[in-house]
Amino acid sequence: MCRLAVERAYRMISRRTFVASLACWVPISALAQTPALAMPQGTVLLEADGAIHRRNAGTTAQFDLAMLDALPQTSFSTTTIWTEGMVSFSGPTLMSVLDSIEAEPGQITAIAANEYSIALSPDTVDASYPILATRKNGLPFSLRESGPIWLIYPFDSYEKYRNDLIYSQSVWQLIQLRVNAP
Repeated sequence: MCRLAVERAYRMISRRTFVASLACWVPISALAQTPALAMPQGTVLLEADGAIHRRNAGTTAQFDLAMLDALPQTSFSTTTIWTEGMVSFSGPTLMSVLDSIEAEPGQITAIAANEYSIALSPDTVDASYPILATRKNGLPFSLRESGPIWLIYPFDSYEKYRNDLIYSQSVWQLIQLRVNAP
């Protein structure tokens, strides 16, 4: 009889402990959720959607110039088949943008203002290149000048970036990235 009373008391204590611990777990799990991306304060230049975990506009992540400038910046000078002479480009890497929105690994489609779209070949994207150039020769550039975002590679720096596949993936007037999970 005494043994039954001890077991019953143990179960009640265990339940109380479990219920009390749940109260502690709920706030911790709420803190573990991914925070929303900051809201753009200026003109939205880039939108990302699909398999992403950080958003700021419904199912999308929107970026203005200040948000893109807040990411680590990369710069290089190169010639292109579309411009005259050496041009300096700077902006965040594609990977830093994808990391900022916690994109899932998968196919990335780049979409331009004129609706040109291309699926980026995974073997042509790494931590360093391409960049989403927000500046050309140190200055922001307009839609009329192939901006305000140009997904671009350092063509002169590496021979692997001088081919038709890479040229086709160098999307100027970039306005959208779509992440498609495998």
